[in-house]
Amino acid sequence: MVQQTTFDRIYKQKLLDTFEYLVDFLNENNLQWWAAYGTIIGAVRHGGIIPWDDDIDIYMPVNDYYKLISLHNDFSQESDGKYEVQHISICPDYGSGFAKVMDMGTTIQTKRFIPYVKGVFVDIFPIYSSNDEINTILTCKKNVNEAWANYFAYCRHYSLSDILKVGFSARFLIKVVNTNLRVSARSKRKALMKALMCDSKIRSNNFNDCRYCFSMFGQNTFKDIYKTSWFNGYKEVPFEGLTIRIPVGYHDLLTQIYGDYMTPPPENERVSRHQAYYVNLKERLTLKEIAERVKSGESLVY
Repeated sequence: MVQQTTFDRIYKQKLLDTFEYLVDFLNENNLQWWAAYGTIIGAVRHGGIIPWDDDIDIYMPVNDYYKLISLHNDFSQESDGKYEVQHISICPDYGSGFAKVMDMGTTIQTKRFIPYVKGVFVDIFPIYSSNDEINTILTCKKNVNEAWANYFAYCRHYSLSDILKVGFSARFLIKVVNTNLRVSARSKRKALMKALMCDSKIRSNNFNDCRYCFSMFGQNTFKDIYKTSWFNGYKEVPFEGLTIRIPVGYHDLLTQIYGDYMTPPPENERVSRHQAYYVNLKERLTLKEIAERVKSGESLVY
């Protein structure tokens, strides 16, 4: 039995509130979505979030995904600014290849040396479709993932203002020098354009007309190439007091990705995958404010 701390309970409730708002918005706007990855396992095995997990993931067909991104102003306004959709096309310095929905009244800085502030978030993974052979799809996945990986390596280009925001240390200075020697603003823009170009080439397929679909930001293996028929509809299941959608072919999907997904891992492996440098569940802080709080000895507020 995993013991929950007060922090765990508060974090979990904020995560569920974020998820509920997202689900309501998606349904109201007739956008397709399904729970993804460990969120499906949590739903069918635990009736909610996996007890030792700390995130929620969903899949969306890529066209619906980009429609959600285009509605980001409506999404924020309807929540009075409490929740936001974040994506590279909205936030130029965004630190991920896929979209997230965030609670903007919370603060998470994942690592000291990444100058980007998150809030409690739900991950949104676009799924693309194709009638190509599986080997061709896998090559495409690898190429697009490599393009995005190159771009995000360039996002670690630190300016003097970044250094001042996160505070000085010898380790950070070495990282700054090593990174800045490799990248210029021009090469960063060039890497972004290449990633977006690779991405756009595979958006045009009609999801329901293709044999296969795949998560671009999952593994670069056959495990993340699915049969589109598995997503030809959804099953509604209970999830922490909510009702959520899982793919109609969830059993085949989870078996392909995880094998025996109904058997929990050994107790020593039941740990959260995510760690954070600073977390505040009460306030939204800037990088400079985070640095000041950390300097005073603060790292966790709930």
